[in-house]
Amino acid sequence: MQKRYRVTLTAAERQELQTSVSTGTAAARKLVRARILLLADQAEGGSAKADAAIVEALGCGRATVERVRPQFVEDGLEQTLRGCSKSPKPLGCQHPSDSQIQVGCYRDTNDGASN
Repeated sequence: MQKRYRVTLTAAERQELQTSVSTGTAAARKLVRARILLLADQAEGGSAKADAAIVEALGCGRATVERVRPQFVEDGLEQTLRGCSKSPKPLGCQHPSDSQIQVGCYRDTNDGASN
């Protein structure tokens, strides 16, 4: 099956990732993403492994591998290694109904009840 998102690293990107992985001084999440990209690389000289083989080799989740491929193609190397997309999702309550639901969770259930 042809992959929709093909990871093709340049020689400079591949060297940067290999250096990062070999020194091992970056955050664990960044190193896992770097290893995924190195194993998924379909450029000449790359490993071009399937998702299942990457999951088995690294011991990470399949969903992680499936998220890294499109993120690299759409957002680039730096964004992928940081683990954030160019268009961040808003956080917090967005609708009054959300805050009402949260308040309802903290409401005392013994209103007026005597023990």
